[in-house]
Amino acid sequence: MMLDGVISFAEPIVAKWNVRTSPHHDEITYLFSQNSGDEVSSFLDAVSQLHRSMHLSVSVVSTVPSVRRELILAQTLMEMAMKRLQMEFYQILRTHRAITTSHDNSDEIDGYRFSDTAMRNMKTIVEFMISCGYTMECLNIYQLERKSIVDEVVDRVVFRNITLSTIQKLDWESMKTLIENWLAASKIEIKKLFSDERILCEYIFGASSLNQLKESCFANITRDFAVRFFQFPELVTSIMIAKKNRKTKNKIPLSEKMFHILDLYTANYDLTNDIQIIFSYSSTAAVRKQTKRSLKTLGESARTLLSEFEYTVEKDAANGSVRGGGVHPLSRRTMNFLVSISEYDTTLSNIFVDQPLPTSTPPNREPTVSGRLSWLLRVLQCKINGKATAYSDVSLLYIFLANNLKYVITKVKESNLYQLLGRDWVVEQEKTLSSFLKNYETATWGRVSLALAQENIGEFNSEFRHAWQVQLKWVAVEEGSFRDEIITMVKKKVLVPYQDLYRKRTNQEGTANDMLRFEYINCIFRGDSTPSESDQDCSSRSGSGSYSSNNFIGSRFFSK
Repeated sequence: MMLDGVISFAEPIVAKWNVRTSPHHDEITYLFSQNSGDEVSSFLDAVSQLHRSMHLSVSVVSTVPSVRRELILAQTLMEMAMKRLQMEFYQILRTHRAITTSHDNSDEIDGYRFSDTAMRNMKTIVEFMISCGYTMECLNIYQLERKSIVDEVVDRVVFRNITLSTIQKLDWESMKTLIENWLAASKIEIKKLFSDERILCEYIFGASSLNQLKESCFANITRDFAVRFFQFPELVTSIMIAKKNRKTKNKIPLSEKMFHILDLYTANYDLTNDIQIIFSYSSTAAVRKQTKRSLKTLGESARTLLSEFEYTVEKDAANGSVRGGGVHPLSRRTMNFLVSISEYDTTLSNIFVDQPLPTSTPPNREPTVSGRLSWLLRVLQCKINGKATAYSDVSLLYIFLANNLKYVITKVKESNLYQLLGRDWVVEQEKTLSSFLKNYETATWGRVSLALAQENIGEFNSEFRHAWQVQLKWVAVEEGSFRDEIITMVKKKVLVPYQDLYRKRTNQEGTANDMLRFEYINCIFRGDSTPSESDQDCSSRSGSGSYSSNNFIGSRFFSK
């Protein structure tokens, strides 16, 4: 068919859908969404024939003057048709925009909640416009609209244009809120947003001839936002580390910095595989590089903070003496910190894997999570050993050491630290604990045992009374029924030789309470605790400090 014939055929069809003849925007009838497939096919077929005839006529325009006029008219019709397709494309995208931006549940964001029909229509429009040479017009509409949607979603779930200078002006509470928003967004919204955007691009621009457009379109829409989003952990971490030297009002507790950095590292690491897949194009390499850079910065910061924590333990200058030989605040702070970070065992393993140790590293300090935690506990124990020298009473010194070690062992057993440190570590520490208790037993009850061995009842009463009185306000750590363990040990230390002596002197058998008022032993290691009703007898004795040989050691059985 000659060009004039095609024009005659196409003109009424294209003119019917001329955008400029539509009275008002809200009265526009849309070709794709409000008409049958036959109407759409008729329109596209007419425009296709027009485009094909125009190409055929170009070769004869110089020899046939009338063709020039026909080409001008055909071009006018073509522009009219393309404006209609642009409006149709824009309308489908805008309809989706209204759905996306009105979606209130931030836990469920769909990057492309289009109907199957809408998806097919967009794909048809894109392929048709590109085949007619209107690639840029098509891309401009798609990229501007989709980029603004990504922008709005990122702004809604996290932030807009966050920069280093912006974060630096925030106080710690505001910064924590920003971090928490980022973490929440990274788990669902952002990954789904970028993933869905790629799926949409690949569907609409999925034809083999459009592969380059598909890549560039996705990159132009998401790259800048993704880089900025995944740069946030790097920025906020650098500020958290730097703020350690700022004024008190801006000072961030080391433990809080550590846990937020570990949370950020975990979120980044969990997204790594998805980011490699979603942003696999060469044009989106900047996103992959940024996530790796953020991971590196977060890992380095976590290692720095752990070294800083070790330094605070080493340099702790708090008074070594704790009333009654109880658990030192340094032990509590250290174990609270280590128990908490042990919940990040996988994250810590990733952070410390393949990390070479400095040449100044002490022997046996392993570059593994277990090795680092074991070393920190060794530093704590050395520090506690040093603080123990504040006690002039050797017995109380060993109780202080035993209490603190028992506290550490119990915390390890009750937490994820046990899995990291292993059973062998616990067994080794329990051996050390036993040696502390043995030294306490010898230093405190050795003279009592010696008096019994010498059958010196007067000396026995005197030594027992002294040992009993000094231990009334001593403390046994609550964890693990440690007080009961100590009292059982003391009873064995004193009861067995006393039973032998009792039988030897009286030729009688008897229970422990018949022979010896062992409730006195039950009074030790009470500290400041309030006795239960069953301990009222003990309470009256310990409160008054009363003691007599008649109610303690059945002296009527013995004579000198």
